[in-house]
Amino acid sequence: MALKNLFKQRKLSGDKNVIKELWREIFDEKLYDFDSASDSPLIFDVGANIGIATLFFKSKYPQAKIKAFEPVGESFNDLKINVGNLDAVELFNCGLSDAEGDGVIYGESDTAIQSMTKIFTENNKFTKEQLAPISVKFKKLSSFISGPLDFMKIDIEGSEGKVIKELDESGKLKNIKQLVIEYHYNLDNTENEFGELITRLHKNNFYLSISSDPIKKTYPIFIKGKQLNK
Repeated sequence: MALKNLFKQRKLSGDKNVIKELWREIFDEKLYDFDSASDSPLIFDVGANIGIATLFFKSKYPQAKIKAFEPVGESFNDLKINVGNLDAVELFNCGLSDAEGDGVIYGESDTAIQSMTKIFTENNKFTKEQLAPISVKFKKLSSFISGPLDFMKIDIEGSEGKVIKELDESGKLKNIKQLVIEYHYNLDNTENEFGELITRLHKNNFYLSISSDPIKKTYPIFIKGKQLNK
């Protein structure tokens, strides 16, 4: 099915400006595109938001098996409406980090924009005063990985370093064949250092390419990785 036909046939739930921006990034710019040797790849959509990336993956690989993770209640409700009836798609209403338990992220839930930190660069849309704390349940991503994983997309607004650290230390990072990480740089977020993240990926035999959004130019950074032996 053509991408535009898929889009027209689904009345998407969520903020229309957010849908438009995500559509540009994911469908037009194809920032999460990847090639798979399998017609039914296993895909993790980490930070699924309202489900636009999951729709993209299903449009390219209709037989794909997808696990989509979204911690914020309002975004998760939109996610269920947008992709909950698709075959072989599992939805998880939880955050992901290097430890399990209750925690807080900051965001405006009606805009589907969240962050793990209070401090923001000048390129962010909202200041910390505009962002309210949102209580979420955190789990370890490694607990969901039991074998080879064809592709993982990560967009979790500043917690990507913690997730990669946990996957590395659990030995599960080597199970992932390809990934794209939307990296959110913040000098004050010492648990999300770029150098440490890259070192962990290199240690697990990932060949990396690094780029920026073609429209935004400088922020965020996209890290694409592919296992050299996969």
